[in-house]
Amino acid sequence: MKGKNTLALIVAITLPMIGLSQKPKKTYDHEKFAKKAIMSMAYIEKTCADDAALKFISEKTGVSVEELQKQQEANLAILKEDVTFIMDNGVFGTQGSIELTNVKESPVKTADIVVNYTNKVGDFQYVLTNCVQTNISWYMGDGIDPRGAGVQGIIANRQARKEKAENGFLGKLEAIGEKQDSLIALGEVEGAKRDSINALRKGYLATPFPMQGIDKSSKYYHHDQVNMPLQGYYITHVGEKIEAVIAYQKPEFFVGDFAAGASLFICKEANNTAVDVLNIDSEPNYLKFVPKDQIQAFYVGGQLFANIKNVGWRIVTSEGAIHTFVNMVKVNSNENVTYQTYEQTQKLGGTAYGSIIGGPSTNVFLDLMEDCPEIAQELKDGTLSRFEAIIRYNHWFDLSFPEKVEYIPGAER
Repeated sequence: MKGKNTLALIVAITLPMIGLSQKPKKTYDHEKFAKKAIMSMAYIEKTCADDAALKFISEKTGVSVEELQKQQEANLAILKEDVTFIMDNGVFGTQGSIELTNVKESPVKTADIVVNYTNKVGDFQYVLTNCVQTNISWYMGDGIDPRGAGVQGIIANRQARKEKAENGFLGKLEAIGEKQDSLIALGEVEGAKRDSINALRKGYLATPFPMQGIDKSSKYYHHDQVNMPLQGYYITHVGEKIEAVIAYQKPEFFVGDFAAGASLFICKEANNTAVDVLNIDSEPNYLKFVPKDQIQAFYVGGQLFANIKNVGWRIVTSEGAIHTFVNMVKVNSNENVTYQTYEQTQKLGGTAYGSIIGGPSTNVFLDLMEDCPEIAQELKDGTLSRFEAIIRYNHWFDLSFPEKVEYIPGAER
């Protein structure tokens, strides 16, 4: 569709020209950023970097701000060309999963953000190329590339309408109206479809926190709340849900191999004062300990922690026959403590897939769904996104094998 400047360093880290003085909304969540960028394509400048972001990139890479600005002008022209292509040819569909690819962590974090779509013709993607994450937010890179089989058919089917719209003043007004209506309809269809799919979910579903900088653990852990008494609850093996004020401890006491031996520190009240978990005799807010072997799950600090079968204590992100959870591994380096954080996927009590390197491939999910070949085939063909396929598979499994999935009783969504 176009030729792009592929200068190795600059293209990987540069951003489109700033068109507005208003700063973009800050977010470290690449999915939220991608949705925002797509829904505001007509005003693409709003998702571009501000002066502070350019300065940050310059400091990290050694490339002068002036040089970055020159490259930006070319990148912004490409972005606008891409938006025109998408709007004129009606490259719209039902949004599916969003993922990062071609991730580079240094000298600044860059990645392609791939947004998967389906329509009645086939599957396709919007690839937001060379997006950049600074110390503040994500920003657009140098392109929005529609890719996939579903794109070519749409272009052919809409070509006649495009030519008509380009003829005369009235035709141009009609074309503008169509573009606006298409964007509105796109958002409505996507929202309705996602709601209908989510209605099939059963069990607990986590809500990640906004990520702080490049620290992935901050999506599931409030490190600034350690030792604070927080309102929560725990669930016994017989399914009894007990409201409690729980001392929020470091991740290794809640998640991982050591967590099983670390009892919950139960407090008398949530008084906004840190507790001394090592000296119960002198801690006035201490009430009791609850050993982990007496419970199956507990909720505190906005996340649900559970003892996953054949795995151990993890942060629950979704439930079902195919379910997901987060592992956090403490890493000591030069007196600095960080937590390697990654999501894993498991079917019932089987193998847990996913590691620090990355998540399971589509082939793994096809194997997990082999007992329902219809859904597996739709995932393979691209008719269903992975997100939708998992939800539909879990719904099918619950109908086919009632009570086989052991959902955590009383866990609030």
